[in-house]
Amino acid sequence: MLAYVARDSELKRLVGTGTSGQKTRYSLQKKLRRWYPQELEEFASGVPLREIADFMGQVYTAIKDYKLPRKGGG
Repeated sequence: MLAYVARDSELKRLVGTGTSGQKTRYSLQKKLRRWYPQELEEFASGVPLREIADFMGQVYTAIKDYKLPRKGGG
């Protein structure tokens, strides 16, 4: 899956790694703007949700052709 994400230059920059026991874990880390109570009207306009939706659409486009490997190699 990482190879599919790496095809997209922006997503490639957002890949984070960590470990869980002896396994390496990967995640996409997109920083989002912090919104304050006095900005409620602007937040309610839908701008933040569009930013998240656009990001998720970009992720989907990058990985939509990925096929999960079958257990047992076949």
